[in-house]
Amino acid sequence: MALPKVGERIAESASVLDVAGYNYGDVRYEIDKVDHPNRVLLGPETFPSRIARLWQSVLANDHVIGDFTWAGWDYLGEPGGGRPLYPGEPTSFTAPYPWLTGSCADIDLIGQRLPISFYREIVFGLRKEPYLAVQRPEYCAHPVRPVAWTWSDSVASWTWAVPEGSPVTVEAYADAEEVAFVVNGSEGARAEVGSPLPFVATADVPYSPGVIEAVAYTKGVETGRFAVRTAALATRIELKTDRDFLQCDSQDIAFVDITLVDEDGSTQPLAEVEITVEVEGPAVLQGLGTARPATEESFLATSCTTYQGRALAVLRYAPVADGARVYFTRRFATPRTRRGLRAECGNPPPSPARQMAGRSRHPGSSRGPAGKGVPSAWSGTYTTARAWAMGVGMVGRCAFRAYSG
Repeated sequence: MALPKVGERIAESASVLDVAGYNYGDVRYEIDKVDHPNRVLLGPETFPSRIARLWQSVLANDHVIGDFTWAGWDYLGEPGGGRPLYPGEPTSFTAPYPWLTGSCADIDLIGQRLPISFYREIVFGLRKEPYLAVQRPEYCAHPVRPVAWTWSDSVASWTWAVPEGSPVTVEAYADAEEVAFVVNGSEGARAEVGSPLPFVATADVPYSPGVIEAVAYTKGVETGRFAVRTAALATRIELKTDRDFLQCDSQDIAFVDITLVDEDGSTQPLAEVEITVEVEGPAVLQGLGTARPATEESFLATSCTTYQGRALAVLRYAPVADGARVYFTRRFATPRTRRGLRAECGNPPPSPARQMAGRSRHPGSSRGPAGKGVPSAWSGTYTTARAWAMGVGMVGRCAFRAYSG
């Protein structure tokens, strides 16, 4: 892109555009600033490993109006394009079957933020406190450095199946001068921010279950801290939906986050167990799966194996006479547990609060003053969903409108 010949070849097309988009062409920002001072530029697709440098280019150059990294949300296709590579693994751009996802996003396939997302937030100046991620201990001797579409192979977890005292590489993202890594109250390491990337500090500490904190300092003064705790064995299923109401419309769907948690409600990322979904009544299971980048499990099956303690179910309304019951079960050493949703149809009279509620981002619903979703149109039937548990007991609010019993 920096070659003069490139500038000559894009001159004609760029001359008729209000904004010229350069995919992976940030090297031309400074060149065009001199050669074409009236040309407005945009980075429509850039490398995630260069977020900090690219954002500084946007801030430093008035003719560059923005930067878009590939990709925001993980996707099916270009399998393994952003995967971490370890010794002995094929170095081709895409990975062989059963890889499914591009693995180069800020948000994983089921909507969970990945460490790079928090890094971006700090680079953009939108987050003041630091963030802590841990590289997988089993690959401590072969750390993965961010390059092109690949971020480090890190997870926001302090729960690992390695012997106590094993070396672990930790990384903190912070807008600060240095970061102290504190394990169970004792400082295990301290590192300057800026290596290997801006806003990043890395160090090796011995693994010890409990709590690890990243404490950020500037000029010797603490500016923020972030802690990650070790989770105990998973004993419960926690369910959360993206809405309170599911309308009686076959195009209306709900997303149900499924998380395996311990008694304190902490996610158990090492739990890989089979989750089964059973549906009865006016609802169908539209899809079920995890963010696992390589798997042979079908998104159309009624069971899946959790990945990093999580899964996602997608429910769609389907007209059937009886009320809908959706059961979520999992296999542990403890007795079988069921979590469920129950749907009922009716025609409630509109209330002033419901009539005044504004729309939300979910189709066919809106959110009132208290943040509870209500149908945007009350002149018809609707479906509400309630949650209950059988076996171990209810775990928080896990459906559209929760109750236990």
